[in-house]
Amino acid sequence: MLSTQIGKTIKQIRISKQLKQSAVAAAVGMSVTAYSDIERGKTNNITLTRLEQIANVLEVQVVEIISSISRSNSNHAN
Repeated sequence: MLSTQIGKTIKQIRISKQLKQSAVAAAVGMSVTAYSDIERGKTNNITLTRLEQIANVLEVQVVEIISSISRSNSNHAN
């Protein structure tokens, strides 16, 4: 579930910056398939290092991705 929330957040940020999956994947040195799996929450093994790399390409801080997950969880708690 956490990987799905991370993936959705990353995808929203990527789309807002008008970047293609292929561009982000290439910039962090991974296949488009592997990157797509992250966005779709199909992987549970995203490392902090990989998350930092993606955040750098998207020009956001990792905390922005994590805090959006925290906000999402608090919205579901109500």
